[in-house]
Amino acid sequence: MSPPFRARSVAAFAAELDAFDFGETRLTGIHVHHTYRPDHETFARLGGRRCVEGMHRYHTGALGWSDIAQHESVGPDGAIWSGRGWRRPPASSRGHNGTPRRHPFMFEMIGDFETVEDRAHDRLTAAQSDAAIGVCALVCRRFGLRPGDAVKFHRELGERWKSCPGNLIGKDAWIADVEAWEPGRVANETPAAPDPAGAPGAPHPRYTVRPGDTLWSIAGRHGLTMPQLSEWNDLDPAHPIRPGAVLRLPAGARDIWQNGDTP
Repeated sequence: MSPPFRARSVAAFAAELDAFDFGETRLTGIHVHHTYRPDHETFARLGGRRCVEGMHRYHTGALGWSDIAQHESVGPDGAIWSGRGWRRPPASSRGHNGTPRRHPFMFEMIGDFETVEDRAHDRLTAAQSDAAIGVCALVCRRFGLRPGDAVKFHRELGERWKSCPGNLIGKDAWIADVEAWEPGRVANETPAAPDPAGAPGAPHPRYTVRPGDTLWSIAGRHGLTMPQLSEWNDLDPAHPIRPGAVLRLPAGARDIWQNGDTP
């Protein structure tokens, strides 16, 4: 079963990145990939959630990995979908994934940005490009990284025969856009649905632990996994939580129990 994935706007991602406690973990760079499959046609047919869930099933089932490979996935609509925990090294490229303390941030752009036999496939939409560029810029600024040094296309890593994130995407122009990026710079495409919890200046949701609560029940109540909730609050899942403790929740987390009903 796939974990609950969350779609956020660029503003929500920025607020979440700013609030997240990385502890002793340091992000050392950004790895940029495209999915190849699913492509834009599949995204239009299935939607973002089913595309990300399908990638998770493929990575954990067919490839035998412990989780989805990437930390985030960026859809053609500009929505940024959650993935692997940020403190965990990605499954980006053999020999380039780092360690739990020092590793790159990896994201996939949903689409096939290749030209094969003179036939062009997908093109980055303005919303997708701005979100992907924004992810690079925000991570660089959070960790004081220089885009020209920190941002690596998959084709620059160990698997030199690959063209990922696609031969339709040029590196020099990408770096220039990362260096120049500012929130809201591109507005000629329909943006992802706004997330009030991630709006600038909005506080991140909190939850006060009640008698009988467990990390498992609180995570399920808010559409999260227990590792996600534990990571956000730097908790050991093996240790009990006490009533009255206040837990931080990531942007977009919502109480999905209605009228006292349980799932």
